[in-house]
Amino acid sequence: PDGRVLKTYEVLVDRLPAGHLVIAGTIVLIVLGWAALLLLIEREKTEAIAKVAATNASLTHAFGEHVRAGLKVIETFSWQLATEIERRGVHGVKLSAQWRQIDSTLPFIDQISVIGADGRIVASAQAFLKLDLSDREHFRHHRDDSSARMFIATPVRYRTTGKWTIPLTRRLYTRNGGFAGVLTIGLDAEYFSSYFSSISLGERDAMAIARSDGLLLFRRVGAKTAYAERASETPWFQLAQSARVGWTVTRSQTDGLRRVATYESMPDYPLILTLGTPLDKALAPVLRRLPAYYTAAGAVTAALLLAAFLIALLFRRQARANRELTESEARFRSLTALSSDWYWEQDERFRMTFRSDRNPEQAGATQMPEMGTRRWDVPAFNLTEADWARHRAQVERHEPFHEFEIERPAGHKGTGWVSLSGEPVFGPDGQFRGYRGVGRNITERKRTERLLALEHTIARCLAANEPTEPILRTIIRATCETQGWQCGRYFAGDEATGVLRYADGWGVPDPSVEGVL
Repeated sequence: PDGRVLKTYEVLVDRLPAGHLVIAGTIVLIVLGWAALLLLIEREKTEAIAKVAATNASLTHAFGEHVRAGLKVIETFSWQLATEIERRGVHGVKLSAQWRQIDSTLPFIDQISVIGADGRIVASAQAFLKLDLSDREHFRHHRDDSSARMFIATPVRYRTTGKWTIPLTRRLYTRNGGFAGVLTIGLDAEYFSSYFSSISLGERDAMAIARSDGLLLFRRVGAKTAYAERASETPWFQLAQSARVGWTVTRSQTDGLRRVATYESMPDYPLILTLGTPLDKALAPVLRRLPAYYTAAGAVTAALLLAAFLIALLFRRQARANRELTESEARFRSLTALSSDWYWEQDERFRMTFRSDRNPEQAGATQMPEMGTRRWDVPAFNLTEADWARHRAQVERHEPFHEFEIERPAGHKGTGWVSLSGEPVFGPDGQFRGYRGVGRNITERKRTERLLALEHTIARCLAANEPTEPILRTIIRATCETQGWQCGRYFAGDEATGVLRYADGWGVPDPSVEGVL
């Protein structure tokens, strides 16, 4: 069935070029409309992503301020405590008392300890073992680097509690500037998670903070938290190497979700922060509008196709009507060709506008009105001014006329006769548009009629037993009048001499004709 429908449609298009054009134009319009809709959807998606990125950028900056505030407090506290230890000695400062003193103002500090120059713990705010930490990252960093800046070390997990802490360490100096050990202040890793909870991020939202060397200090996705991983291969981290702030759409290496990730490098600490929102969440407002968009576009498409089909159908009917009109005109012209010698048309001013291809002059009707002239512009032998006036009055009343006979010169053939019949033409608004009709060459018929009349005249003369001379003159006159001649002469043979001699003649009253006779 689909094949038959397609074939029918193809036949319709082949027979109706205008309909084909309409359908093709409609298809192009539909394609352009759908392309515009897709571009609109893509633009709205881009705007939605940019809006989420802007929101996340603000949250990321606020997260950075939260981290910076905590680090600044600890940095100040660690500098003061390190200065006190360097002045009074490690055993001259009670770390437990220091911890109790700051616990109310810095509750996120969970450890204070001192590592000696040999790498062993020599003092702590809590009970401790003299563990050897000489292989730890922060100890080696301060041993090899004489900088007094606070170092953010790799997160570690307490074996007893299972909690994670981020060591914030500072180098201790001897009186002559040598390496005296390391002051370690533990930052509870929950300090970062608390901010995640405070801004009510979703279950699939992600937040992370990494060192500038690619170490991931903290990452949280929903309720899941991870520490001490590598972030150097993530797109947002790589982009942060060339731009301090920005955003990107990337696929997570952890759960495979695509997220709108914003990032910001902290200016005063070697840290990079990022906040990610799932792409489908960012696009949710647009995705909710898609059914309405597609429904409206589908309705418009269906309406356009229906309109195109109806227009094509109208074109087809118009083409059929045109064909029928052409065929009807052809039949009409064929009929007029069989029943007449030519077809003619006149405008509303009775000027000739058309004659069919057959030349009426070749048919014996000469001196016909030229195109643009009226019928009475060319005189006729058989019509007087009164006859023409009656004919003009008839056509000015827009009446049909039949068998209107006209005799005009026909060159060496004498005269020619035509018979015209016509009817008025009116437009759809009832306005008179002119005349159309047919013409016939009746020269032969008229000549036959005159010959018959001549024969009857001669027969009557012979039957009257009149003298020969009057009969001969009557016959010559009748012959001249039949043929349209101005005069005629009769020559008889002289039997004695064998030559022709003038016997009698007739002519119209005219001096030039009398000279010939």
